[in-house]
Order: sequence, then structure tokens, then C-alpha cells
Amino acid sequence: MKRQRAKQRPLYRYDVYRGRRRGQARLIGAAGCAVFGLLLVLIRSLGIRFSGFLLLGLAALLVLSWLLDRLAAGNHRWRLIHRGFYGCLTVGLAALLGLEVFIINRGRSDMTPLPADAVIVLGAGVNGTEPSLSLRTRLDKAVDYLERWPDIPAVLTGGTGYGEEISEAACMYDYLTEHGVEPDRLILEDQASNTAENFAFSWPLLKRRGWTRRRDGWLLSPTTFTSPGRS
Repeated sequence: MKRQRAKQRPLYRYDVYRGRRRGQARLIGAAGCAVFGLLLVLIRSLGIRFSGFLLLGLAALLVLSWLLDRLAAGNHRWRLIHRGFYGCLTVGLAALLGLEVFIINRGRSDMTPLPADAVIVLGAGVNGTEPSLSLRTRLDKAVDYLERWPDIPAVLTGGTGYGEEISEAACMYDYLTEHGVEPDRLILEDQASNTAENFAFSWPLLKRRGWTRRRDGWLLSPTTFTSPGRS
């Protein structure tokens, strides 16, 4: 019995040591994700603030998992919470991965051949007066689509955020007109601060210019379309 106990002790110590090393690695990874995420959020010129928020969320999850591991080591109730946490985390990550795969595949598809009654271009970060990388990529897609369908209008929606000298709508207006899009096709909406407001504030502008709602979507009426200008 003494020999068996002597053999088991080194294994126990090794497991504790390995658990501590894993915990330390997790905390170091959380610190790295937090620092890198803050840089992406604060440096607006990169135009990938959303990725920064994702990294901050990952850092929080790593710290929470480390804390739950320590609490579950000597408590049965915390062990159940620990298992539930990892179960929910697995389901959430699987759903997020599936959503990202769908978005990436959808984004890579060529939407230019598909007709539409109007285009709504959502705003993104503006560096002073210049579009960020993500906004420029979005606008290049809009230019391709508007060149393919020269008779449809476009709503440019986005207000003025932190570090932006002009509204996102005005920045998009300047970029599109510089790339050959006719100004009288562009409707500016410069009050929205999030995606929900982008759509909510765009519908009244379309209705004022002769759009009516029907069951299968929005239909442009025979009323002449006019641009609101730069106001």
C-alpha cells in the first residue's frame, strides 16, 4: 500500500502542476486577446472594430473559464455549473461558426446580376473624412452594383461617430460620386448610429420619394425620384 501511494503522489503533483500551467496559459491568452482587442477598437483607421469586440469577449470567456475551473475543483455544485457553462459555450460557438460561414459565403457571392428596386448602403467607420477599409470595400461593391443597374436609387445611411469629421452618409456620397455614380440617385440619411436605425430611418426617406409598401416588398411608384442633396 505504501508503495502504491508513493507511486500515486508524483502523478497527483504532475496533474496539479499541469493544471496550473494550463490556467496560466489561459490567463496569458486572455491578456493578449484583451490588449489586441482594445487596439482594434481604439484604432479606427483599421476599420475592424467588431473583431476587436470579439477578442474582448474571448478574453472575458477565458478568464471566466479559468475561474470556474478553480471553483469546481472542490465543490460539487460549482462542478455542475462548470459543465453547464462548457455545454452552453460549445453550442454557442457552433452556432456562431455556422453563422460566420454563412455570412462569408454570402459575402463572396456575386449579387450584381440580381435586380432590386433600391439599394441601402450601411455606414461603417470613417477616418476623419476618408472611408475605412471595411467601408471602402462595401462602397466598391455598391459601385459595381449601381453601374450594373443605372436606374435604381441608393440610400446612404450612417451618422457621425467618434473620430469622424463628417457623417458616414456624406463620406459615402463623396466616394460614390467620385467613382462615377450620379448624385441624383443618392439619398442621404445621416442620423442613424446602428444597424437597426439604418433601416428604420431609411424607410421614411423612401416613402417620401414615392415608395409604397406591398406584401412582396417595396415598389417604386411613377413619382419622379429627386435627390435630397448634401443636407
